[in-house]
Amino acid sequence: MRQNKTIQLFVLDDDVSSKLETNLKEALSSIQLEELKNLEIEVLGFATSEELISALESKKWRNVKAILIDWELRQPENEAEWQDVFGADLVDIIITKNPSIKIFGISAHDPQSSRNRNNLNFKRFRKHPNVKDDFIWKDKILKGGRDATSVLTRIFRDMLSDIETPFFDKFEKYVKRSSNSWHVPGHNRGEALKNSVYAKHFYDFFGERTFTADHDIPKTFGSIFAKGSAKNIIGVTQRKVANTFDTGQTFFVTNGNSSANNIILMSLLKPDDPVLVSRSCHKSIHYAMIMSGASPTYVKSLYSQKYEIMAPPSISDIEAEFKEKNKGYYKLLVVTGCSYEGFVMDIKRLKKLCDEYETELFVDEAWYGYSNFHPLFQPTSATRNGVQYVTQSAHKMLSALRQSAFIHVNANASLDMAFFKDIYNTFTSTSPQYQLIASMDVAAMQMRMEGFELISQALERAEMFREDFHDQSFEKIRIVGEMDLKQEFRSIGYDMEGEGIFLDPLKISFDISELEINAKDAFDYIRKNAQVDLIKHTKNCIQILFTIGTAFDRNKAATLITTLYSLEQDCIAGKLPKVPIEKRKETMVPKINNLGYKDKSPREFFYGKRTAKKINEASGLTSATLVTPYPPGIPLILPGETISDKHVEYLLEVIDLGHISIHGLENNKIYVVDE
Repeated sequence: MRQNKTIQLFVLDDDVSSKLETNLKEALSSIQLEELKNLEIEVLGFATSEELISALESKKWRNVKAILIDWELRQPENEAEWQDVFGADLVDIIITKNPSIKIFGISAHDPQSSRNRNNLNFKRFRKHPNVKDDFIWKDKILKGGRDATSVLTRIFRDMLSDIETPFFDKFEKYVKRSSNSWHVPGHNRGEALKNSVYAKHFYDFFGERTFTADHDIPKTFGSIFAKGSAKNIIGVTQRKVANTFDTGQTFFVTNGNSSANNIILMSLLKPDDPVLVSRSCHKSIHYAMIMSGASPTYVKSLYSQKYEIMAPPSISDIEAEFKEKNKGYYKLLVVTGCSYEGFVMDIKRLKKLCDEYETELFVDEAWYGYSNFHPLFQPTSATRNGVQYVTQSAHKMLSALRQSAFIHVNANASLDMAFFKDIYNTFTSTSPQYQLIASMDVAAMQMRMEGFELISQALERAEMFREDFHDQSFEKIRIVGEMDLKQEFRSIGYDMEGEGIFLDPLKISFDISELEINAKDAFDYIRKNAQVDLIKHTKNCIQILFTIGTAFDRNKAATLITTLYSLEQDCIAGKLPKVPIEKRKETMVPKINNLGYKDKSPREFFYGKRTAKKINEASGLTSATLVTPYPPGIPLILPGETISDKHVEYLLEVIDLGHISIHGLENNKIYVVDE
């Protein structure tokens, strides 16, 4: 630990909690663990589970790292008493308050005695996934002295293992120890830049440590795929991260979540493999369909032209497609777990459906990497729900550096590891940026140690922001609320409630349509006056994110609200260019049935003969490429799809307004199949 932090240890025992508490406090001074030097440790005892739960609910639980629970607590005697506070049921309640708390069982009898071994309640409590295996004999704590110290040392060793960052620790020591280099990169620990008349300002801007850490590492550090040896520090780190995210294996990717998507999909899909894909997936998914030569069937996703948001596919539509084919026909279902705008699918229901129809599931969780660390998000977490394949952007909502990503592969997956290695090496540089790997190591550690606390703070800040925004009494700008989205999507035939859609409260959109201003002008106004970066804007909306970093600065939120209010007042006063926004009557994406490829695959359309056409001359022709408004990066047109009048109208309007960029257009021309 590099800063002081309070760690609380709760002890729950209905008979002798004060004695246990006293002995453990006395034992603290005898513990010789270097990592504890910068930690302030408190031990608090409770005689009843009701007192414990009350303490947890009073927000003291944010610093609670471990709880010692006497599994033999008195059971409720009547309905007037707590009915769910004994044994494993009590643990279930605790982890809804903080899922990262470590639970240690204590017993007045030897945990190995027949009294305990043959007790069904004991077995159920001990097998609870949050209860540590090494049960503690209460008598050792009651004796005090060395016995209590040994117990406490064991508890803290387990807790402190979460603070370890294996790769970063070794990398940091190596960088500090190395003083010279006869190796790449050419700047030689920054010497070429520091001593340059023309480039020294670049060196000064980023600082010495950036360049001293920018070099290769010894082979003794191991590799992404090496297993078993404790010397393979990269492998050790990946296993630790896999445990952090409750998955079977985790692999580091140093060129972004798009590459992570490509790697896993190219590993799973061969030419002509049938795969069911959400139409609203990120473009990297669709490029993987092209590269793999797979035969995708796209499940439609309805689009709100009012908010320019595409809904996740209907699970009912997915089920209907499964029913139309034999079980196991589709090799894979591919969906986005959480969209740019915060639409989260019912992953538990989806996983159950895939299991029933013998189809593996891949979930792109680029925007949902924190889902495993807070009870609000856990029910919809792909890793928590045992999805076979999950990718997460480690930088988007966590603390890793940009281009850092995770591939999580669960134990129940049928991945051909040898082929996966080949594909991984195809997409990955032989000269990875090791600072990215170090940042993924640290980001995972941070979520182990304080993820719940940080996410809780971010949620509170987001709620405060909503309250402060509404207190400002805006006339024309408003936050797009859950009821707004439900009403809008219901009007176009999508039942968010029926689909089990959960809206991530950390992603907030503002409706600025009544301002009659070019969204790009509004976006630029906010960035200039509030000096902030915003996540994206569409024709009618501007979006922001609350991350674990945003949570620390309430002044930034107040500045943004003030700037939004100034924007509204300047628009009302006519100080900004007025751009009347005509509401489009048609949706951006044509109402298509599930788009499937019969005669040709996307790959054949993409690599076939093609020619460039002006957009206004392309209606009725077949696209040979992806055309993708960005953000959020969902293709408007796919290879093999017929370009419609609606597509042309939308593209011309976007070009005219200049409010978002469009990938796949060259000088307002689109590549079409040369027939």
